[in-house]
Amino acid sequence: MMSHRPKCLAGLVVLAGLLLSALASAQWPTNVHDYLYVSNNDTLWECYPHTLPYPDNSTLAVFNFYGIAYQIIDQYGQLLFSQPQPVTPGDILQGNGVNMQVIDDDRGGALICWKKNPSQGPGNGAQRIDSLGNLLWGPIGKEILPWSANNVQYAVCIDGQGGFFVAGSTEGILPAPVLIRVNHFDAFGNPTWGDSGVVVCPTSYNKFYPKVTPDGHGGVWVTWEDERPPYNPYGATFMQRLNADGDPELSYNGEFICERAYFTELLPDGYGGLLVHTNAGGSPANTIYRYNPNGNLIWSREQFSWSAHAKMLPGEPGFYYLGYPKDQAIRAQKIDLEGNSYWPFFGSRRGVELINLGGAWAPQTWDDPEPDFAFKSPNFYSLAVFANYSTQRYSRRLIVQATDTSGSVLMGEDGSTIGWIFDENDIYFYHLNICPDNRQGATAVFTFTQGVDDICAKRVNLDGSIGGPVYVPPEVTLSLSPYGAPIQIPATGGSFDFNVSVANAEPGPQSVDIWTSCLQPDSSWLGPLMGPYSVVFPGNWTVSRDRTQEFYYAGSPGIYTYYGYAGNYPFEIWSADSFQFELLPGDNSPHILDLSNRGESFDTLMPGSEVPSTLTQAVSVQISPNPSNSTFQFKYVLPSPARVRMEIFDIAGRLISTLIDRKQNAGDYTVRFEGSALPSGIYLLRLEAGGEVAVGKIAIIK
Repeated sequence: MMSHRPKCLAGLVVLAGLLLSALASAQWPTNVHDYLYVSNNDTLWECYPHTLPYPDNSTLAVFNFYGIAYQIIDQYGQLLFSQPQPVTPGDILQGNGVNMQVIDDDRGGALICWKKNPSQGPGNGAQRIDSLGNLLWGPIGKEILPWSANNVQYAVCIDGQGGFFVAGSTEGILPAPVLIRVNHFDAFGNPTWGDSGVVVCPTSYNKFYPKVTPDGHGGVWVTWEDERPPYNPYGATFMQRLNADGDPELSYNGEFICERAYFTELLPDGYGGLLVHTNAGGSPANTIYRYNPNGNLIWSREQFSWSAHAKMLPGEPGFYYLGYPKDQAIRAQKIDLEGNSYWPFFGSRRGVELINLGGAWAPQTWDDPEPDFAFKSPNFYSLAVFANYSTQRYSRRLIVQATDTSGSVLMGEDGSTIGWIFDENDIYFYHLNICPDNRQGATAVFTFTQGVDDICAKRVNLDGSIGGPVYVPPEVTLSLSPYGAPIQIPATGGSFDFNVSVANAEPGPQSVDIWTSCLQPDSSWLGPLMGPYSVVFPGNWTVSRDRTQEFYYAGSPGIYTYYGYAGNYPFEIWSADSFQFELLPGDNSPHILDLSNRGESFDTLMPGSEVPSTLTQAVSVQISPNPSNSTFQFKYVLPSPARVRMEIFDIAGRLISTLIDRKQNAGDYTVRFEGSALPSGIYLLRLEAGGEVAVGKIAIIK
């Protein structure tokens, strides 16, 4: 029906920018020369973006911005916040983005980890952000490696049960040898293996560069570089598997993988085992190893990818994708869990070319524009910078490409060029991120340098065209009419009456937030004063309400402007109206502060008629595949706009993940759920939309 969001006096003063509609000021660029500026403060060093796709097709961007900040870009290219928001508003300078890690928290939000700035003390910090942009761990976040010396050598992964694992080296804070410690944290950021965690391997030789990935049974796989003889001075990669209690499952000192590796990636195989992607022996050709849960080698394959800029990603169940630069091209390969390759044909190691411009054009991998890759069923995406070195002043192209599961490219032979720099030596694309969405497209987020560093974004459709869906606000209008104008309020305080009228011209029901705020003579804001009230209007319906605004406030004398808004509070304003009143000068200020608003209620639209709060038809959800060993797709249809909440529970009723919790417009939706980290069993999917609830069972079988 209608809900009234509580407000407190301390929250009455708001920034003017929050009341400006982001929807009116930003859209996706549609050509190679324009960019969506996610952050462009000329006085700050904005760089090192990390991104994460959210289930509602929005993109979370976290980056260096006077400390670490974040922004959410919705599917229409609108920014959720008027300015980037600090990850730790209570300690803004706590960290920086240089060695930041951002991962899906398996609950519909994000886990952000960073090394602390030396001036802020030792250790590493962490914060969780939900899909609505709320900070879940307070204004300063959590400390996760209190024993580290601002550790740049750390790794983090989810545990599949709402918590996460962190591994870090003791370099720089404890006496030699350098050790690797691992700790487990619950969903609230509390350590469960003690304050210092557990030592992975206690030998007297130095260990560096840990990597972690969940084993799917509550434990974690850990690898590290080890200097034990005979592998010094170049070192060797060793591994250990820790169970849910932090106890080792392999030999006490770990198991050897390979020597002299310059990069290592870990992925769970979905059966308790481990996949290791690395350049064994320092070779330019990479090797993939698969181990069973006991640490025994199942198979190894060479030359499925090349270079330390390669990336391996899970694809559809039982398959993995590799993207990498080689020679003058960006290439890709598809493999299965048995170690078979598929591109360009079964058994071939050659892979397929995603982008090859020929001539003097080649992928630029030096100086941080290394390519990025992502998979969202049924497509594999790449983002890369190509540079032309034929002249002294280089030209650079920022290019997106996608391929389907058969290896066929989808954006033409040369991919889609979304940014082009002509003959300039001091303009660059850096720190590339590609985020696919559910609308057959992808968002690219990157650092754009032209004298200063800015965070920019572009969106590309699957046919290679630049741009995205255009937001069209619903046909909802609001009007304000004051009674007794002109209105003058004594210095000691007073009140005024007004009428607010809201009309929904849409043919179907529309969820609308209604609120008022006040612009002061010094251009600062008070509000919200009335509401926000969330009301579901029937189609082609108008409602009119008389209200009274108390104004006992020690403000500056002068002209105040009273604004009314209809939209999606606080960032989407579909309609606005205003009138002015005057606060008279005087020596006496009010003895109390009262900015309350009262009057005819929005609980009912007309006498004896309640506001419809449910959808016009029951909501249902389709689950496929079901059962599955990892990935599920949930499809549902909203016949009209509604607040949607989608959750996963275990059979005991414990919440596993919140996939969606926000308003959505009418339409078809698909949500992808990755359950590879969960143990086999029956789970419950609960979808609530506009008061209707649908519940379904999903089966994970491994």
